[in-house]
Amino acid sequence: MSIISQSAEKESALVINEQGQPQIYRLSNFFAEASALLSAPDNRVAVACPVDGMRLNEFMREAEDLFEHARANVCANPWVTAGLASNEVRISAALASLWDYNCHGDSALEFLAQFFEAIGPALPDRAELGQGYRVSTEHCPNGDRQDRVDITIETKTWIIGIEVKIYAAEGRKQLKRYIETIKSRANFMGRCKNEVLFLAPYKPSIDNVPAADWKMLSRAALSVDRDTKSAWLINQFGVFTENLGG
Repeated sequence: MSIISQSAEKESALVINEQGQPQIYRLSNFFAEASALLSAPDNRVAVACPVDGMRLNEFMREAEDLFEHARANVCANPWVTAGLASNEVRISAALASLWDYNCHGDSALEFLAQFFEAIGPALPDRAELGQGYRVSTEHCPNGDRQDRVDITIETKTWIIGIEVKIYAAEGRKQLKRYIETIKSRANFMGRCKNEVLFLAPYKPSIDNVPAADWKMLSRAALSVDRDTKSAWLINQFGVFTENLGG
C-alpha cells in the first residue's frame, strides 16, 4: 500500500485520545508523508533568446499606422459624450440643429430631405427645401404655451410640426391639438400646405398622422455623404439614434 493511500486511510480514520475524545488524523501529517512522491522542482535555467533590434524597429514603424487607424476608429460618439442619453428636449434640439441649413449647409438639407422622403412623397422635396426653410424648436406657433411643438419646419409653401417621443407617452389629445395649431399657423402665414409628423418608437394615436421611428431617422442620417465635418456629425447622430426607444 502506498504512502498516499495509507495517509488517506488515516485521514478518514478516527483516533481516540487519552481523554476518550475522537481526533482526526492531521492533514499536515498526510502532506509530510506524501512529499516524497511529489515531483522535484524544476531547476533548469531559462536561456535568453537574442532580439533583432532592427527587425523590431521596422515592425513597430509598420504597426504604428495600424495602431493610429484603430485609435481613430474607436473614438467615442460625440452625442454619447455630450450626454444626450434619452432626454427628448436635448435630442430634439440636437436634431433641429442638424436639420438647420444655417448651421450645417447642404448636409443638413440632405438629411432633412432623406427623412421626408422616407416618410412619403407628399412632404417637401429637395427642390422645395432648396428655396429656403426655417427650423424652430419648442415652438409655440400661435403663441399658446400649451401647444408647444417640439420641432417646426417652415418652407415657402409648407409648415410642418414634428412631435418627438422616446419613452414618454402621448399627452391627452396632444396630436389633435397640434394638428389644429399647425393648420391655424399655416393659414395665418399664408402657407398652402401643412402637416404634423410623429417621430417615436411606437405608432401615433391618430391613424392618418404620418409617422417615423428612430431607425428610419437613423438611416436618413447615415445616408448623408460623410465628406464634411457636418456630415460626420450627422452620421454619428444616426449611429446614436439607431436604437433609441428600443
